[in-house]
Amino acid sequence: MRFAVLLIVLSCSLFCHGETLEKLVQDGKLKLEFGIEGEQPYLLKEPVHIWVDIAYHRWFARGTSVTGFNAANLVVISESSFATNFSKSINGETWAIQRWSFTVYPLQTGDLAVPAIEVFISVNAENNVIVDGKLSLEPRSLNITEHESLKQLPQWLAAPEYSLSENWQGLKENYKAGDAVTRTIKQSVSDAPAMMLQPPLAESLPGVALYKEQPVVNDSRNRGELKGTRTDTFIYTIEESGYYTLPGYTFYWWDTASATLRTRELESLEINAEAPPAGARQERKKAAFVNYRWLLNLTTVAMLLAILVFIVRRRYLQKRSYTQIKEALFLRQLDQTRYGDALNTLYQLAFEYSKSPSLEKIIQADALEVLSELKQLSLNYSDNGTITQTQGKLLLRSLRSSKKPKAPWKKTIQFPLNPG
Repeated sequence: MRFAVLLIVLSCSLFCHGETLEKLVQDGKLKLEFGIEGEQPYLLKEPVHIWVDIAYHRWFARGTSVTGFNAANLVVISESSFATNFSKSINGETWAIQRWSFTVYPLQTGDLAVPAIEVFISVNAENNVIVDGKLSLEPRSLNITEHESLKQLPQWLAAPEYSLSENWQGLKENYKAGDAVTRTIKQSVSDAPAMMLQPPLAESLPGVALYKEQPVVNDSRNRGELKGTRTDTFIYTIEESGYYTLPGYTFYWWDTASATLRTRELESLEINAEAPPAGARQERKKAAFVNYRWLLNLTTVAMLLAILVFIVRRRYLQKRSYTQIKEALFLRQLDQTRYGDALNTLYQLAFEYSKSPSLEKIIQADALEVLSELKQLSLNYSDNGTITQTQGKLLLRSLRSSKKPKAPWKKTIQFPLNPG
């Protein structure tokens, strides 16, 4: 494995007692390693694994994150949504390390640039001071070549495993104008994303209408192994009688496991459509008109139902009070650990309920401790605590109990119109 250690400092977003990411790097307490597996040059369309290690001599606070990057003529796939955590002994000291891994697939030969990779880092410095900010790794260059045996091929893919299958629907012995045949082609590949799979090239034929459905493209992982699938569906509708040949396909596949060029083929299909009997064309037009009227009626009904649902939903939302919306917002902000916003919403609710700007005066004793913890979290004085939904609802109940009662002359008194 070949790697280069790149230590490049950008601006840090927080300065704590003079300690910054730049100073930690200069002091040798924080290191970034940008690694590329294998040796140059790399092969066209074959995966290149790259990784970024963030090593710190103590421990991380909020951790790290690597912003996904885009590059011209490179397909970039993140191997995981989370970093891999491990430790390493450096000069007799245990360092915490987080690794972010990516796989890139080059789509063009020559020198391709891997752009600057931005890394967010949050660490626990001396005296438990949190230092965080962003660093950026310098751009790198990949030299890409191509196998001689592949240069003359119109399209191909590279992978250790590749499978191809097709399914026909609507096949029969005798065809006539108006009949339709559906062809579904499915491709599967391992150790490559679905976007590397080439779409079958289908063209319409004179006398046959072609409809292409939106391809279904999917990527999945099984025990870390990437698998891509692509499904293409073509619908051929015979418009006139005649003899037609629906095309076959040849797919070229470079087997990276054995370094061998392989092919997968799909056969063509012969269709002989007989001429319709006299009067059949007029009957088809009549049936098409009837179907059109049904479709128009169904569309009208669907639009009316959609308008009705919109009106009912809008009235329901309008009936929700201001405080109900604010309470729901408060609980959602707690769930997202946006404690500063949650505290601000709580002040708004306090004023709405009791016209008092002071929470301590209206919050009951059993909720004061929760209020104090929320204030500390909103000021980042505490990093380990959280406010649960149950504690948030306790604060809301305490606020509701402080709501000023209505004056007697403002109360509504219901009198029975027909007692007994």
